[in-house]
Amino acid sequence: MFFTKFLFKQIDYFGYLPQNTYHDKNAVKIASNQVYNTENTKHCTLDLICQKKSLQQKQAVFVNLHGGGFVAGDKKYRKSFAEYVTQHNVKVLNVNYGLAPDCNLLQIINELSAIFDWIKNYAESYGLDENKIILCGDSAGSYLALCLCALSINNEYAKAINATKIDTKISGLVLFSGVYYPTDSLASNMIFGVNHSLWEFLCGEKFVSTDSCKMHPLYSVIDIGNFLTKDFPPVFITHSDKDIFCKGNGQKLVEKLKSMQIPYHEVHSTSDMHDWQENMFTKASKLTLAEFDNFMADLLSNKITTENNRSITICRGKII
Repeated sequence: MFFTKFLFKQIDYFGYLPQNTYHDKNAVKIASNQVYNTENTKHCTLDLICQKKSLQQKQAVFVNLHGGGFVAGDKKYRKSFAEYVTQHNVKVLNVNYGLAPDCNLLQIINELSAIFDWIKNYAESYGLDENKIILCGDSAGSYLALCLCALSINNEYAKAINATKIDTKISGLVLFSGVYYPTDSLASNMIFGVNHSLWEFLCGEKFVSTDSCKMHPLYSVIDIGNFLTKDFPPVFITHSDKDIFCKGNGQKLVEKLKSMQIPYHEVHSTSDMHDWQENMFTKASKLTLAEFDNFMADLLSNKITTENNRSITICRGKII
């Protein structure tokens, strides 16, 4: 766990400036460090950002969950992306949550579910459309976004993790470089043993062997991709062949989306590393965000169907 946390903290430290090069002078933070769950006031905080001209308007809500391997990360590393998203006529909640080892997976999911009550409670004050909520995450945040969506739709999942089903309809999902099938990598040796540390965090049991993991009661639960149903909302998803943390997870989820006939927009990279869209000045990031813009425009105008699914492949900053 120590080396995993060290690795992701270094990624955040050295990535802060590249990840925050974009600034929108028309975006304004109208609420800062608001507590959305009083059971964890230190970590369960959010910022609310929108365009200056939209302060009094009722808008869809875009909930953004940062990555960081479940052990690191902070909403401050996603402030540029949060500002960028406000151009889509939405109000953005840039969210912090509890991290391992202080919190385990089930704690984080239960604490994050309080966001929806916060939205309902402050809908009138901040002009939040509680009936149009989009969940977004990158890396670990992508996993958590998918968990929250499953908790709002799939009774089987709620029962499996002994959680209260979320009484909120999710309108869309945005998933950047996520891990959706953690058990797929248990037999491999990743850098710093990240995959085995992830298992320890998710299930509270030190990794010994793949066979011993299969005996754990949560083994069949942590692969959140298995809990998709045909009722899931449209999805924007990115994945890369060069991803050292989540390789293969995005492709597998896309196949599940196809089989379930869930509308999606996909960006597949053959050359970029994990979470490449964060470095917003690069060509690859700009291409990815342009496709994200298309998805958001279609989603918010209710134009997304399986008939207009989109998939692009990029390599070294070009569409191929």
